[in-house]
Order: sequence, then structure tokens, then C-alpha cells
Amino acid sequence: MNNLPEEKRNYMTPDELERFWAAMRRQPKADKRKRDLCLFKLLYTYGLRLSEVTLIRLDDLDFTAHRIFIRRTKRRNFGCQYQLSVENQRLIKEWLKVRKGLPYAAQLLQLFISVRGRGLDDQTISWSCKKYARAAGLPWVHPHTFRHSCAIDLVKGKAAIQDIKDRLGHAQITSTELYIKMVGPDRVERDNRLDAILEKR
Repeated sequence: MNNLPEEKRNYMTPDELERFWAAMRRQPKADKRKRDLCLFKLLYTYGLRLSEVTLIRLDDLDFTAHRIFIRRTKRRNFGCQYQLSVENQRLIKEWLKVRKGLPYAAQLLQLFISVRGRGLDDQTISWSCKKYARAAGLPWVHPHTFRHSCAIDLVKGKAAIQDIKDRLGHAQITSTELYIKMVGPDRVERDNRLDAILEKR
């Protein structure tokens, strides 16, 4: 499946994903670099939709319990608590140090805001994604690509299908099974180490 041409694939290979992170780390402005690295890592780690990452609020973070609350936009009134990995905690805390110095930051509930002190919208995130993707030589990549990449990597890492369903916030198991078909049913075995699988990327 990894041999498919880019224009026929909706997910990144591990090498392509690393190229994207590398392009992001070259962002010369520290405030945007720390924000965007944190944001896109969350998109990937939790298989978030673009609308879901913009809904994350400061009070959704619990560093004591090492958890984050995610609102799933395609399931009305549905949200989930997820364990925060060590890496994601570090990235969030680095971004929060930058965030508190931005204009109007204390008045905004959203985790991710612009450097001008406004809530970050879908258009701005998509524009940033396009910029980094082009720098990485991956012009076909868009924010939803990270959700697909998360799913494919979990399937290839032999995570249980129910765990993948829960991670992606699917309402029906049939939606998750589409990723199984893309990779092959022989890949699916019981393995709960979702974060361990994704943090290798």
C-alpha cells in the first residue's frame, strides 16, 4: 500500500511524516513553531478532525491525571478523555509558555490561538499545513491526512480494532474497518500500546 503514488494515497508513510515534522522544526519563528508542532502532533496522535483540534480548551487539559478531553464533532454531545503521552505533554507545556505572552491570551479559552491573540480557525491551520507540506515536498498533504495517518499506523502497529475505533472517535466499527481493509486483516492483533506505536513516528 505504501507503494501507491502520492495522489492516490490519503495518508503519509513514516518517512513522509518525519519530513513534515522536519519542515515544521525549520520554522524560524519560535511562537509559530511551538504552536504548530503541538497542534499537528495532537492531530496525528488522536486522529483529530480539524474542527476538533480548534475546540480544545485550556480547561480540557489535566496535567495531574495526564489526560486531555476531546470533543468529537461528528457525534453530537460526545467527548472522550484520552491519556496524554509524555511527548504531547511536553509540547503542550512549551506552547503554553509562549501562549501566555500573546495579546489577549488570558481572555481566550481556546488552547490554540494566533500570535495576534485570536482563536485559531480552520483556514489558518489549513494554510499553515499547506506551507509546511510544500516545504517537505508533500504538496498533497492537508490536515485530514494526519487522521488517516494515525489510523493506518495503528493498524500496521497491530492495535486492536476497538482501540483504534475509540482513538478515532468513530460511532460505528464499520468506519474503522475501512482502514483494516486498506492494510490487510492479518495486521490486526491485540496490542494496547497505541501511544508507543505512534510515538515511533
